[in-house]
Amino acid sequence: MMSDSNAEPTLAYKIANKLLFHKVKSALGIEKLSTFYTAGAPLNEDIKEYFNGLDIMIRELYGSSESGCLGIAQYPEIEMKA
Repeated sequence: MMSDSNAEPTLAYKIANKLLFHKVKSALGIEKLSTFYTAGAPLNEDIKEYFNGLDIMIRELYGSSESGCLGIAQYPEIEMKA
């Protein structure tokens, strides 16, 4: 999984991407998808883990319907400090 956009892909990742990720993504019609946004009810953890395993980051949007297009997106790599 490539969680850091600045990181150089490892050989194992490149092989997995060529042999597995690309084929599964092509079969689902999402071969160009890298980030997917969801809104509404919280997404099941199993679904997030499945797509994360295919190297697709899922971001959850909160408050998108209540705030009229303004909301909060989930970015795990950004840490909030008190």
